[in-house]
Amino acid sequence: NTETIICFGDCPGLPFLLQKPVAVDSAWPDLDSEPVEKLEENLLDLEELPTIIMRHTEPTSASFTVKQELLHDYMGAKHYEAVFENAGYTVYQAVE
Repeated sequence: NTETIICFGDCPGLPFLLQKPVAVDSAWPDLDSEPVEKLEENLLDLEELPTIIMRHTEPTSASFTVKQELLHDYMGAKHYEAVFENAGYTVYQAVE
């Protein structure tokens, strides 16, 4: 069973570096060219709860903010907690 991840906040290389498959259609879901609706559909379709890695960065656009809110709503609904944090990133995992 391979753990999947979602990386958010201008960090599309993390899945490659961590050798983990992405849980959504894009390794860079915060890009403006990636539709908000696509991320929302991807989150609704997830069968397993991925690890979510969020880079500490300022919003770059309105769609970035909406997508960030979608992820926070998803994490709240699925009972995620921060399991690691440093100056650059926070890693969230679902609590069982």
